[in-house]
Amino acid sequence: ETDTRHLTHTATTTAVCRLNGFTSELVRMSAGPTLHSEEAQSSAASIETHQSSSSSAAGIETERSSTGSAAAPESGRGGREEGAEVELDATAAKRIYEGDRVCEAVKPPIWTRLGVEELMEGRVPRVREVLVPHLRGEGRLTCEAALLLCRRATQLLARDPNLLQRSAPLTVLGDVHGQFFDLLNILDQLAGLPASADEVSPDDLDEEEEAAGEKSPPAESVVRDHLLEVNSDHTYVFLGDYVDRGSFSTEVCLLLFAAKILRPAQVILLRGNHECRLLANHFHFERECKNKYSREVFEAFMTAFDALPLAVKVTSPRGDYLLMHGGPSPHLEKVEDINEIDRFVETPKTGALCDLLWSDPLGEDTAQDVLHDPEIMEEWYAVDFEPNPDRGCGQVFGYSALKRFLDQNNLLCVIRGHEIQKTGYYEHHFHRKDTEHPLLITVFSCPNYSDMYLNKAAVLLLDETSYSFRQFNWVTHPYVLPKFMNGLSYSLPNVIENVLDFLVHIMEMVEDVDDDEEDSSPDSIERATRIRRKILGVARMSRMMGTLREEQEDLVKLKNLSGGKLPMGTLIRGKTSIAEKLATFERIRAKDRANEAIPGAAVATDGSSDAGGRSRRFTCRF
Repeated sequence: ETDTRHLTHTATTTAVCRLNGFTSELVRMSAGPTLHSEEAQSSAASIETHQSSSSSAAGIETERSSTGSAAAPESGRGGREEGAEVELDATAAKRIYEGDRVCEAVKPPIWTRLGVEELMEGRVPRVREVLVPHLRGEGRLTCEAALLLCRRATQLLARDPNLLQRSAPLTVLGDVHGQFFDLLNILDQLAGLPASADEVSPDDLDEEEEAAGEKSPPAESVVRDHLLEVNSDHTYVFLGDYVDRGSFSTEVCLLLFAAKILRPAQVILLRGNHECRLLANHFHFERECKNKYSREVFEAFMTAFDALPLAVKVTSPRGDYLLMHGGPSPHLEKVEDINEIDRFVETPKTGALCDLLWSDPLGEDTAQDVLHDPEIMEEWYAVDFEPNPDRGCGQVFGYSALKRFLDQNNLLCVIRGHEIQKTGYYEHHFHRKDTEHPLLITVFSCPNYSDMYLNKAAVLLLDETSYSFRQFNWVTHPYVLPKFMNGLSYSLPNVIENVLDFLVHIMEMVEDVDDDEEDSSPDSIERATRIRRKILGVARMSRMMGTLREEQEDLVKLKNLSGGKLPMGTLIRGKTSIAEKLATFERIRAKDRANEAIPGAAVATDGSSDAGGRSRRFTCRF
């Protein structure tokens, strides 16, 4: 009876969930257009008759969508302006925070948006005492506050040169990829605070992981000042890739921008390959920005990303390090040449800027089978720069290219991110017995990447005379539906499954009537055959919809790993087939290779490649 264009998606979903027998926790997952307070209250009232007294959590969550979790409705539909805050009356507030919740362990998200007056103290954001608790509680900022953080951070970032100069000690974090709650856990533990109560520890750690874990110093020996402490002078370097893959990219960026404003000299944010418009659109950062804020906020993020510096040179008594996201480039002989790059542009598909963000080292595993053959190993060591077959842009650099770059610039080591590592880090010695210090170190600070790799995260602690790693497991985070879909869309497979079951029962009844008539004429037999075929077809479709409903999360992961299409027969074979295809870390990594490449690149997922040159036999297994 109510125009659904004026309903929040959560309100619509509540009625659907009641109808389909879903638990009201499903409503907690949804996000949709927000409303004027009068419209929200009217919409909630219109569906209250569909809710039992035990479903107050569902009713509670009707108001939750008014936090602006999605883009506003199109003009002319009675919606409100994007990002506008909706007032919460006393009755609604009491129902949200004091009502009976079906799932009491799930706390209601913070209702009100955080405005400029509450966030800022003069020109400095109140990060630890205001911003962090608000974002941790799933609260959001007003568009005005979000724009303020983006623009002030852009001003500071734009003043920095492409190549920054710093001295040890400092802390290095790799890719974050929108995993906001894991980032908070890492920062708290680095500061000596207790680990999150929701930290997950995988039970099947292999010996390699355990051995790697022994390198991590005990917590008390790595206590640092917290990133968000105003008076701290300790430097934190982030290697890029703050967005995409995870569901909380805006929270990550707003926190780091606020930290940059708070401590401009000690918080260094480098640019990664995901900080560009192409990948923001290809994955879901653009969708997330519009869902939670507005198009204007998304454009402000993109402008800030264009201003991110490209590299940091770190001096220490032991030697100098170069920090970047990807790797060196054949277009750069001297480190100082980085300052000649115009970084205030969209990332190109070729050239020095592209290489700094997209390049990868030649994998040491490509030489495992030929270590005993000195002649082939000499060829392996001679690999220079080659086109990157797995990324579709950038370079693959071998030992020869990296060693020459280090020697020309009097560097001890290159530190980079960009690649997932099972233990959170990797020390690249390139099978050289004559190098005590690794020539390259990869740091990846995103545990359980994309909620499916089950990898650890790591942070590099670089001191004056040594370095060490600190590893972290992942923590649980609030559930977000795939691609920020609303609860109504998510529940459709269940609706369709029930409709198909209904049709099966009707057809079976028709078939029983035909059997009772015992008509053996050809027309009757043919009609019965057609009915049986329809029953089998509908039953098959029902089974497929049941699989889609029960395994929707894993199916979304599998679809993303399979180039946007599910493997043939997946829905019919059911849960076992899905589990087999998502079985191991290496298999997931191989299937996910297409998502690690630049959009539009022809990348094989079976380990094959069309790369030419001397490195072909090696990069084809990279």
